[in-house]
This record gives sequence, structure tokens and C-alpha cells, in this order.
Amino acid sequence: MKYAIQVPALFDGEKMLERRCIVVEDQHVVASLRKEDVPDGIPVTVLDKGVIAPGFVDLQVNGG
Repeated sequence: MKYAIQVPALFDGEKMLERRCIVVEDQHVVASLRKEDVPDGIPVTVLDKGVIAPGFVDLQVNGG
């Protein structure tokens, strides 16, 4: 299944982007696009607030 989510702000790991869509396919983010660049036929869910950002996981172990 392929779908897009439009968000007011998207942090791509380096900079904050405004009014972007992420395209999700098989539970993986496959693209970050402007809404007008999302291909026809892909359903878009619009979120009116919030920020999407990568999930950072810190696996540091001290004193092991």
C-alpha cells in the first residue's frame, strides 16, 4: 500500500522543510515531496499541526 502524509513541518535530519509530504510504501518512507509533486492516485492525509522527524535511537552502553 502506498500513501502520503502532508505535514506543516518536516525535519530531514539537516534542515526544517515546510509544507511537505512524505510518501510511505510498505511501511517505509520512500520520498519527501511537495504536495504538488505527489503522483496522481496516491491518497494524501493532511495533518494541520505537528512536525515529522526521524526517530533517533541512542544505543550507547556505559559501564558494561
